Parts: sequence; C-alpha cells; structure tokens
Amino acid sequence: QDGRVLVIGGYNGSMNRLQSAELYEPSTQTSVAVSPMSEVRMAHSASLLQDGRVLIVGGSQSRGNILSSAELFDPTTQTFSPVANLSTPRHKHAAITLPNGNVLIIGGSGAGDFDEQYSTTESFDVRNLTFQPTATMQEERFKISDAATLLADGNVLIAGSGMRAELYNTAANRFGEVGGSLGQELSYSTATRLENNQVLIAGGYTDSIQITNKTWLYESN
Repeated sequence: QDGRVLVIGGYNGSMNRLQSAELYEPSTQTSVAVSPMSEVRMAHSASLLQDGRVLIVGGSQSRGNILSSAELFDPTTQTFSPVANLSTPRHKHAAITLPNGNVLIIGGSGAGDFDEQYSTTESFDVRNLTFQPTATMQEERFKISDAATLLADGNVLIAGSGMRAELYNTAANRFGEVGGSLGQELSYSTATRLENNQVLIAGGYTDSIQITNKTWLYESN
C-alpha cells in the first residue's frame, strides 16, 4: 500500500524454482532482499489485503508437486508466516481480493495441468486465516491469473481460459454465464477494467494454440 512492489518466487534462468523474495522501491529504483518465503513456489498467486499484508497461495515446486500451502507477508516486519492450507492444491489459478476483505481463489490445476483443471473456487477468510470451498464455475479453467477482474459493483468477471465468460455474484455466492461469447477458448489473455467499468480482454492463445491479436469488450448492465 506504500507503493513498494513485492517480488516473490518464480524460477531463474536455470529453471530452478525460487524461495527468495525482494522489495522494489520505485523512488530509488532499487530492490532489496527480504526474508525468504516458507516454501519454494512458482505459478502461485499474491494478493494485497486491505490491511497491507500480502497473501501468497499455492503454486508448484515441480510438475508433480502442487502446493496447498499459503502464507502471509507482513511489510512491517518484512517476514512471511504460514497460514492454513487450501482445500485443494492449486497452481496457475487466479486470486481476487473482494470488497469484504476476503480473497477468492479461482480455478487452477493439479499436477496434470490439462488432465486436472479445476472449476472449483475457495475463499480465504481474513478474520480466521482459513480457506473454505465456495461456488463452482461453469467451466474448468487454469492459466487464468490475468483473466479474472473485480468490477465496481464487487462482482468478479471471469473472461479467458474458457469458451464462455461468467460472472461471480459475491452476494449470492454463485457463478452465472454472461451474454455473448468470446467465440473461442483463450488462455494467457489479459482482462483489464477500464474507467467506465468496461473490461478489455486482449490477446492470448486460442484453443488451437495460436497466438491471437483479437480483443473483446465486456460491458456490465
């Protein structure tokens, strides 16, 4: 919340998964190392909470080792601390901080990627630091870290990593299909909310594994 950027995990040029973390300071354009995470992680999610802490969820340590663990980064102490585990091990999922402060964890996959994609979601409760299963999407989706968008009304648009877009209603705790169609299955597309509350979906890979330059606009009612 103070403008610094937390950089965590991933892998290096030798394809080694990382446990390290650092903070980037925009005013000096420098990065400093901080204490490492509790575990090595890549393809995880990181969500800024309303109190300034960062929730790190899931990820993988190898193709066959998908994580259910999660941890919190405290910017005051610059340290990580484990919290309760996910209900399901996940990587390549999406995570959205909701207006009530909880974090919605969406889709992802297990060890087999295409053989084990998830339509399930779960919610991280910031009060008791635990995860609970929530609503189920209409489609299985992974590689969706940039395809989930929090709208101004508090609902969440899922547009990408599937043929159809759908909307998560936070008040009713359910997913529903939205009008229109992307026309093709997408992965690694991006979804960006504009100032007028439209969402721009851009690029990515199609179901035929071709890179596309197409864009779409979602407009809420």
